[in-house]
Amino acid sequence: MIGDSVSLGTKGLVWANLSSRGFEPTHSPGNAASTNLGAHCIAAWTAAAQPAGRAWGVISYQFGLHDLAFDVERISVAQYASQLTAITASLVALQRRDGTKLLWVTTTPVPTAHTYSVAGHCHTTSKCLNAPRFIAD
Repeated sequence: MIGDSVSLGTKGLVWANLSSRGFEPTHSPGNAASTNLGAHCIAAWTAAAQPAGRAWGVISYQFGLHDLAFDVERISVAQYASQLTAITASLVALQRRDGTKLLWVTTTPVPTAHTYSVAGHCHTTSKCLNAPRFIAD
């Protein structure tokens, strides 16, 4: 499982479900955050967590909310597409080599509300639980 805090939030339920069916789940280290981080770390994440001589059965991955937040992680749609394409290409290489099944997970609605603001308004993640985003993005 590769993803941001949404995947970390679902991890307990997913682990219980998969473990009870004989799977050995693992997660990328910490919060995979943005496609920028993912594009730079995907090879290390998949190599480091894979036991020697074994192949991944399934890899789920999820990126997006960090990339459209109005803070330092925000990137253009073109940059997002390019980085997500690079991440997917790395995973497809594993799929071709090992028969790994890939799951692109889209589970998160865009949070548009300025929530939990410290200063009465939200413009940065250091002041808010969720950086502001716009549904049009």
